[in-house]
Amino acid sequence: MRGIRVPPQSDSQHWFPINVGPLSSLGSFSMHAGPRLKDFSDLYRRGRTPKVLWDFRNLEARRVNLLSLTSLLSIADRLRAFTGEPGSADFGWNPSVLSFLTSVEFTRIAENLDLWRTVSPSVGGVSFTGRKGQESQILVFPVREPRPWTLEKPDRILWKDLTRQDLKNQFELHCGPLFRPRGSHHPYVARELSHQLAITTAELVVNSLLWGRSTAFVGIQRTHVGVTVAVCDAGIGFLTSLLEKGDGPTHLSPGNHADAIVEASMANEKEFGLFRAIQEITRHGGWVSMSSFDAEIHWTLHAWAKAASVQREPRGGSPSPKHNELFRRWSRTSDFDAHTEGWFRVAPPGLRGTRVAFELRWGR
Repeated sequence: MRGIRVPPQSDSQHWFPINVGPLSSLGSFSMHAGPRLKDFSDLYRRGRTPKVLWDFRNLEARRVNLLSLTSLLSIADRLRAFTGEPGSADFGWNPSVLSFLTSVEFTRIAENLDLWRTVSPSVGGVSFTGRKGQESQILVFPVREPRPWTLEKPDRILWKDLTRQDLKNQFELHCGPLFRPRGSHHPYVARELSHQLAITTAELVVNSLLWGRSTAFVGIQRTHVGVTVAVCDAGIGFLTSLLEKGDGPTHLSPGNHADAIVEASMANEKEFGLFRAIQEITRHGGWVSMSSFDAEIHWTLHAWAKAASVQREPRGGSPSPKHNELFRRWSRTSDFDAHTEGWFRVAPPGLRGTRVAFELRWGR
């Protein structure tokens, strides 16, 4: 394979290549980019700030996964904040891939956030417009003043309620066609499904802005079976957020991101939050996949029912069951039962922040 094109630079400029891989799944992105991102963090802690050179040349048409693409934007946005200047990106020359990236707003968002300068060959004036928002779309929601995590509890609760309702209205207005069920659904059922998608997505964005303390990136993909939504940030993650809150008993320890995901999922049963979002999505036959740093958990109706049953048992002060009480470890040879019953995996070094994806299927 030809070497990556290095932008013009001064002798003092050190470029730091990150190969994102094919972006065919979140696991693929983590496997390819995770070690290099860890190296970047190590350099930054030692007082060095290399300039990032993103390598997108392994992307293939029809194989790019929207969750990994959305997650990449959140990571690139954070690195942009650390370096204080845009990096560079090599996309190679693949018109189908470039058209797709344009159609889902990836290109526009990267330009608006000034994430990188492209070093690919001139495209000769060709404009890759794609078909905007037809089946997939990416949106971005930055943190605005006042920063919600600095508010006192009554003001924070008010901010959450107002922001969630405003975001829900925005999703229903701008993403209505993507959220609308296919086929012949009763109007009431169609409205309920659309409402559930909008309110769940809004809640996840609120969580990123408030508890993640980070810009939220949302990817929405409509398929023949339903709608998949991914909400990603590069914030402090579930574990740090829970430990900093310190408002209840916990069995969490440093580095235990898998149990942190479970605890965050099952907290605040009486409020609208992750608990109710997961409950409603799985009740409608969908799934919820949550990852943070090196851990990933896949909730299904079976796993959620098991978690609720285990949580009702006396636990000696521990508020939530541990991940290995509920899930089988995922592997490449996992059978069908693992996908219907739920699973977990821990694969360091992982990716900073949180990623929550869910699918709501039609006809349930």
